[in-house]
Amino acid sequence: MAYRKRNRKKWSGSLYLIMGFFLLFMILVGIQRCFKSNYRVPKEIVWKKVKQETALYDLEPSFVYSIVLAESSLRLRAKWQWNHAD
Repeated sequence: MAYRKRNRKKWSGSLYLIMGFFLLFMILVGIQRCFKSNYRVPKEIVWKKVKQETALYDLEPSFVYSIVLAESSLRLRAKWQWNHAD
């Protein structure tokens, strides 16, 4: 009888440790996803804005839209990088 209680206590401690590590892992993944969002703007909203702005500068809307799509893939947090040969 005493053996079973000791053994159960040992396994419950291990189980709590595994659950704690899993919970910590999930929290860290969640925090990482909050700061590194890959949210994309809907194409309709971008197209509407491109048409408004290109009318002001007399540019072709489809040309400007293709540049926006190629450079950022419609991601809000896309960063432009200057690649120059030194």
